[in-house]
Amino acid sequence: MSPSICTSSVPAEAAPAPAAGPALNGHSAAADGTGPSTSGRAATSPVDWSKVRLGVDPAPTMFVANWSAESCCWDGGQLVPYGPLQLLPAAQVLNYGQSIFEGMKAYRQPADAPTPSTATATAQAAPAPAPAPAPAPAQAESTSAQNGDQQHHQDEHQDQHEHQQQPHHRVLLFRPEANAARFEAGAARMCMPPVPPEMFLAAVHAVVRANADWVPPSCRGSLYVRPLLLGTGPLLGLCPAPSYTFVVYAVPVGGRAKEGRLAALDFLIHDSLHRAAPRGVGSTKAAGNYSPCLVAQAQARQQGCTDCIYLDARSDTYLEEGSGCNVFAAHGRVLTTPPAAGSILPGITRASLLQLAGALGYEVREANISVDDAMAADEMFASGTAMVVQPIGSITYKGRRVQFAAGSSSCSSAAAAPAVAPAPAATANGAASSSSDAEGDADTPSTSRSSSSCASGSSSLDAAGGLLSYGYSTGVVSLTEAQRRALEAAAPEPEAGSLPAGVGPVAQRLYGLLTGIQYGRVADPFGWAVPVDMSGPTEGELHLDRLLPVVEEEEEAEAAEEEEVGAEGGADGSTAAPVTKAAAAAGGAAAKRSSKAHAVFADPNLE
Repeated sequence: MSPSICTSSVPAEAAPAPAAGPALNGHSAAADGTGPSTSGRAATSPVDWSKVRLGVDPAPTMFVANWSAESCCWDGGQLVPYGPLQLLPAAQVLNYGQSIFEGMKAYRQPADAPTPSTATATAQAAPAPAPAPAPAPAQAESTSAQNGDQQHHQDEHQDQHEHQQQPHHRVLLFRPEANAARFEAGAARMCMPPVPPEMFLAAVHAVVRANADWVPPSCRGSLYVRPLLLGTGPLLGLCPAPSYTFVVYAVPVGGRAKEGRLAALDFLIHDSLHRAAPRGVGSTKAAGNYSPCLVAQAQARQQGCTDCIYLDARSDTYLEEGSGCNVFAAHGRVLTTPPAAGSILPGITRASLLQLAGALGYEVREANISVDDAMAADEMFASGTAMVVQPIGSITYKGRRVQFAAGSSSCSSAAAAPAVAPAPAATANGAASSSSDAEGDADTPSTSRSSSSCASGSSSLDAAGGLLSYGYSTGVVSLTEAQRRALEAAAPEPEAGSLPAGVGPVAQRLYGLLTGIQYGRVADPFGWAVPVDMSGPTEGELHLDRLLPVVEEEEEAEAAEEEEVGAEGGADGSTAAPVTKAAAAAGGAAAKRSSKAHAVFADPNLE
């Protein structure tokens, strides 16, 4: 499906859009699949993990598919060696930034994971460190890290041996259908031809399957999968690209936590820059949303912090999100996160944590968090695909710094979070101090809002609220009492004083539970963990266009023809009316398809 203005807006002198395939040894991959190709398993099995730079070295195989205005559809795509894409300087994405992306992970299930015992559990999870690119370790940890180098290498060799023994079907994806829905919604918002979820999921499974040996050993890391949609066709003028490229590649990444123990980071609440504005694209995973955050991050580091939290652009009063993460504040057993209502990305990890917290008995709210509310919190943390759960050790706002969870203990208070209240000089578990004391020692159920509050977009309007729904929500999930008890047993309340400074009990419990489900050692009553399909091809053409629904244009034409024949029996014998009806029928069908691709986002804050 093409953007309706695509064919009419492309200048006549624009060069024909070449397929943006990967360049292989200086040559582009053959469109018919005859070019050089290999699979990850054939090229790199077994992987020597002692030589792999986690978070740097890409897996050897990627997926590429192309869309053109001439065909108005996606080709079948192919698995090719990871390599450069051929782009002209006039490519739309290079000049006007028409690009979206996703981030997701594949996890290797440990060999000793129990098999599913119920239909609701699609996988079991692992007690494990968070699979995410790890920042530089804190200086306080450097000595212990050096002392453990020898043991680390021994563990690495053992992990490599176990990795080679594990069958390829023991690889899980976490909620890939949610990424597919968000990707489709983002394309509609950016006036790009959506990648149908069937094609998205098949491409992701194919890339993980082809690079199965590049999924790190269980509990040591994960395979980060990055789908991209790029406006690669050349043009000079602000309009949709004449052609697009859908790419999926992967990079193995390491775990953030050591032995499941998290480390807190310090955040700055930025008071002069905004990440997104109402009615903008803050709820879309557009590439252009992220680089503008770099200057804010640099300013945060100058004040001894690792990252920053942005305030809402309307009032400069309420927390929105970090540079690439959602944020949470806990007041006793009340967990609050800002509502994803147009300017905040509805994170998939965010949605999962809200549902897990509800299952653990916390009161969950999607509501505004003022700066005063944040400074009065017992603990704060961030969430995202890369970081999973990141405890926030302190926040700094206009020179005032508040620390959280100093000498953490289990919070049992049932007090509700304040609406808007002045922050005291010291929080329940921490104390305020000046910004000069900030330390940058290291480097995202009942609800007060309905599940539609996290909706931001898809290819069709939500009939109830006028929002575009991603197809996943933060609403309460119905679990049996046995399932709830199992989740609570897998994430018990931490003992008083057992957590590192800055790490609160809510963050620790949710981190352990979510990573447990992701790795397959905790029973998954939600059906989030999806086994990777290992039965398909690992190189060459995939013919994914055969998965896509075909518009029944022939049936539409036949129906119009029948109307024309029926109208020919008119008294004056005129054929003008049937011709008009046929044109209207064809035009109406085209308009319907076009409107589906061009649905716009609505912001409930402004409705």
